[in-house]
Amino acid sequence: MNTLRIGELERRDLIIHLLNPEHESVLSWRVRSAWPSRLAGPELDAMSGTVAFEAMEVVYEGVRVVGGP
Repeated sequence: MNTLRIGELERRDLIIHLLNPEHESVLSWRVRSAWPSRLAGPELDAMSGTVAFEAMEVVYEGVRVVGGP
């Protein structure tokens, strides 16, 4: 996100792991030439008692499954 803010798009290869409740990898994807296109943060309200989530939208040029059952 920092390079995007200064006007330089930096693409990277990523590996995304889906984890089970024991934090073990169940399924993995290799994402080619990815870059963030949107970042959304939570609305913080100490009185609400809700869980705060962040979301990042990623654009990529290719994806394939690299691990799983």
